[in-house]
Amino acid sequence: KINLIVGDYFKSSGGTVYLAYSKKASDLISWLQSKTLVLATLRDIQLALNSTNPSRPHCVLAVIRAVLTRWTTHYLAFRRLLDLKLALNILVRQEKGLG
Repeated sequence: KINLIVGDYFKSSGGTVYLAYSKKASDLISWLQSKTLVLATLRDIQLALNSTNPSRPHCVLAVIRAVLTRWTTHYLAFRRLLDLKLALNILVRQEKGLG
């Protein structure tokens, strides 16, 4: 039954917006996972950010790829991108020479 509801949502105008952002997020995840140097830099940024947090000094979040047939993995993968937002922004600023 939930699949019918989700299918109806994707057919609506709100669903097309979601699909556009979903495609962008999936493309970003694929690109990140294909670049080991970028992932290593992202890991180093997270370690530096977490070094000031005594409860999580060595916590590093991985980029998660969604599995096509599992809706929950899409949520978790996109949620992880949001969790990595600060580190990704720092990475972009470093690469642009702004930070």
